[in-house]
Amino acid sequence: MLNFDRDDITPEILRELLDYDSNTGLLTWKPRKLKWFANEQVWKAWNTKYAGERAFKSKAVASDRLTGGVLSYRFYASRVAWAIFYGSWPTHAIDHINGDETDDRIGNLRDVPQGDNCRNASRRKDNTSGVCGVSWSKASGKWQVSISVNKQNRHVGTFERKADAIAARRDAEREHGFHKNHGRGT
Repeated sequence: MLNFDRDDITPEILRELLDYDSNTGLLTWKPRKLKWFANEQVWKAWNTKYAGERAFKSKAVASDRLTGGVLSYRFYASRVAWAIFYGSWPTHAIDHINGDETDDRIGNLRDVPQGDNCRNASRRKDNTSGVCGVSWSKASGKWQVSISVNKQNRHVGTFERKADAIAARRDAEREHGFHKNHGRGT
């Protein structure tokens, strides 16, 4: 049996252990060679139970991202899919373009800095206006608009009409390079 640190798990090792279908986004376990196990009994038992079965089907605690273990280390399925498909680990955050964190098709994944990933976030569940960054102020009796850029919340403006507030927010999103899917429903 081989011992590995997390950093030793390369795309080549992932390709030896897993199949990735870039059209469906699903990962499945390949039959493993004896070298991956302490003995022949464990090797046979593992292959009988897992070879050909879907891998990375658990959801992460803090999100809907699929997660799973490789050689005793946990990874997000999206990062593993990226590494298998492109032959290198992503350098930044993996953004699910359509907002579905369980959709790991390669065409739905992009390797972007965390700030760009945040510019493609879905609307919060507690949002009452229907638009990110637009809220009603009881104190002023007007619609307030804000936007967060580089971890700083910026005031965009205050508006009598909701439509004007939404237009101002959309303008600010375009100005700051937000993805067209940003603010989609949860």
